[in-house]
Amino acid sequence: MARRLAVGDEVELLRVRGKVLKVLPESGVALLHIHATSTTRWAFLHELAPVSASTSWAPTSFPSMLQHWQVHSCPTSNENLLLFLHGLGDTHESLFTLGQAMQLPQTAFASFRAPHALPFDLGYHWFDHALDAQGDVLPHHVPDPRRLQSLDQVVAAWLDALHTLQTDYNWPLHRVFLMGFGHGGTVALHVVAACSHRLGGVVSVSGALLSTATVSPSSTPGLVLHSSNDPLIRTDMFTATTSVMSGVKAKSVPYHPVALSNKDEMSSIMTFFDQTLYLRNLALEQQADVFEL
Repeated sequence: MARRLAVGDEVELLRVRGKVLKVLPESGVALLHIHATSTTRWAFLHELAPVSASTSWAPTSFPSMLQHWQVHSCPTSNENLLLFLHGLGDTHESLFTLGQAMQLPQTAFASFRAPHALPFDLGYHWFDHALDAQGDVLPHHVPDPRRLQSLDQVVAAWLDALHTLQTDYNWPLHRVFLMGFGHGGTVALHVVAACSHRLGGVVSVSGALLSTATVSPSSTPGLVLHSSNDPLIRTDMFTATTSVMSGVKAKSVPYHPVALSNKDEMSSIMTFFDQTLYLRNLALEQQADVFEL
């Protein structure tokens, strides 16, 4: 099958890895950023070999916090990767089912299990001190430095995981997406805010930043879907999230909870992915006049 070279593709030139910055198909050349030397150079298209992204992951290559997952490879082409983060008291299995139902084109997906187990087999959670002394969920606006410290640890693990996906499994970060629910959405937003690279996108359902004090500007596009009647996260915290993350937009619904059980909720999410996923024209690439790498 012929494959059209695109800006952002990872390629090899004489066993040296690089990223495509510009393609001039008429001249048969491409401008590359060479990772090892942080330099740029031109190369002929026939000299380049594409580097394929992999979904065959070894658990031990990831941080210990993130070694439980289910992953699904797209049968046509793995151009994007969507990573699911479940909510408090859930497991990775429910969002894996959602990923199957979404059927995003040319998109592999994986659902990760949070590292901390709740007592009595009540599921898992992403960061400690999420509950108060009575066992109720601690509202977002209640300050707790221990909760922020635990959140920082899991965010650091996710940053390591993203690095692993990029360097060991050849996933360009600008085609990696995060989608989280509740506390999983909070973690996803903090990961994007802490990442020095632009990701493909982030979707948070009923999750907001716990703190905006140390958040750096991010160009990663995103969607925060939330309830205006959320009992745990005040509306001003959603507003603060989108204020400091310029690429992230918010949509509010007047009911609670947001369960993605109606057409309007899922339509907003699917529209976001329709606007942000990288999609190859597979039919065009079948044509004989398209250059094959």
